[in-house]
This record gives sequence, structure tokens and C-alpha cells, in this order.
Amino acid sequence: MVSVCVVCLLLIFQLDFSSAYSDETKVVKWLKTALLWNDNRLTWIPSRFGNVDTIRIPIRDIWRPDLFLYNKQVNYFFNHMELSNQVNVEAMAVVSYDGTVLWVPTAKMTVMAKRQTSWIPYGDKYVASFKYGSWTYDGFKLDVAFFDNRTSMVMDDYISQDSFEIVENSAVKNVKKYPCCDEPYPDLTFTLAFKVL
Repeated sequence: MVSVCVVCLLLIFQLDFSSAYSDETKVVKWLKTALLWNDNRLTWIPSRFGNVDTIRIPIRDIWRPDLFLYNKQVNYFFNHMELSNQVNVEAMAVVSYDGTVLWVPTAKMTVMAKRQTSWIPYGDKYVASFKYGSWTYDGFKLDVAFFDNRTSMVMDDYISQDSFEIVENSAVKNVKKYPCCDEPYPDLTFTLAFKVL
């Protein structure tokens, strides 16, 4: 039985796509990650507290899931600095009386994109994946799921670029089991493909 299920929605608003025409390139994305989970320690009866049904709490004061971008591009000399700076941990959590926690931090993430060549002129595209999962919990303790079964990043506030266009936006849930262990290890992998203009 799963103790906590974290529902995830990625809202992307800007991308930087460096040096085209090489086999690999960096993709930097600025986004909001909407995370939703239930914490039964944060429940109350609104009528006993002036009918207050939601409150805002600094995320540092409550438990939060340790979702991590597994394949992020890292400067290993400054890894500890990058880990602390990848997500805005000052974003407040909205907690409802039933224990539902909504946390929407902004973040800057960098991964490598690989070029996929095509025989069609100007048909080459770069594919970048963003793989999120728990760093310390197995799937029996912390599961991940898509918000409203949405298997793509939300692009409503995306600022388009003149140098490339997004030609694919998809996501899939993976569950991996290792030969040594009975526990499942779930992740959500979001994929963006870019075509250079």
C-alpha cells in the first residue's frame, strides 16, 4: 500500500536551447512544478477555527516529497550549490483542512538534449527528457502520478522562441524494479523535442 501519492504537473514558461548543429546541447527550462499530496498530520475542523479552511505555510516547516530531477546537468565542482538552487524553496505551501498540500515552486532545470537526425532537409530535432522521481523513497512509500492524467507539460504561459520550435511534448510514468529488491521505483519522465528554425 502506498503511504503518499504525489501528483505532479509541470507548467513550463521559458526554454533556452544552446548551440544548435551539434550532437548534444543543453536545454535550460524555467518552470513551475505543481505538487499535490495529502498529509493527515495537517488536518483540522474549520468550524473550530473561525471557518478557516486553507492556510499558507513555509514549505521548510512541513514535510515535502523529495522529488528530484535524476538527469540534470551538473557542474560537479559546485554540485551542492546547484542542488540547493534548482528549486525555490521559499514558495509557500497551501494547506487545506483535509490535509491536502499544494506546493508550486518555481525552478530552473538543465538537461542535455540529443540530436536525432532525419533524411528530410531541416528535419533534425533535439530530444530532451526530464526524469523526476523520489531520491530516497521506493514506490511503496511514495508514488508519483500525473495531475488529472495529463501526460504532457502545460504550455499555456510558454514564451515561444524564434530560433526553435517545440515539435513534441509528452510524458510517461515508468516503474522500475531491480533484481535485488521487491520494491518498485516509479518516475515521471517528461519529453520535449525541438526543431531548429
